[in-house]
Amino acid sequence: MQQSDLLLISSSEESKSVSFRASSLNQFPGDLLSVIQDLAIIYPFKNIRICFHDSDASPLHQMLILERSGLYYPPHSHLARTELHYVYSGALIVCYLDQTGQYLSSIVNHKGSGQFTCIQPGVPHLTMPYSEFVIYPEIKDGPHTSFQQDCFSYKVPGVISDQDYMSYLFASELTHTQ
Repeated sequence: MQQSDLLLISSSEESKSVSFRASSLNQFPGDLLSVIQDLAIIYPFKNIRICFHDSDASPLHQMLILERSGLYYPPHSHLARTELHYVYSGALIVCYLDQTGQYLSSIVNHKGSGQFTCIQPGVPHLTMPYSEFVIYPEIKDGPHTSFQQDCFSYKVPGVISDQDYMSYLFASELTHTQ
């Protein structure tokens, strides 16, 4: 696969991600990691998403994601969708939260661990790089739902900004793993 095999589908200024759709939806070539790393150089301040499903309405969403430290997505839960990850490069932390955004537990999934992380429907969570960047496939069942539908407000005492919230989660995760 080459960059010419990708169709740009989303790149708005306010979005954290640049999204592409693979023109050949039934092939997952071995050089895909180098393609996504090349895209990360072209778009140095964005996450990268390569979609292997044909539309937001697809019953199965298959994506290869490069996510950068500091460009995380808010806490959310998917009402009727399961989310599955397997890390190819770097490390991904999955924080499990209660309905107010309080930390419950976490899993660090890293290249070579051989583990999958699976998030069931209705489980509040947050995924973020535990390294400078992480590359992982994400598979979700069911049609796409917007982040406005999936996200919820956190009400953690003393947490004001997104950066404060990230610091809270990292401190909670580090405290619970020692």
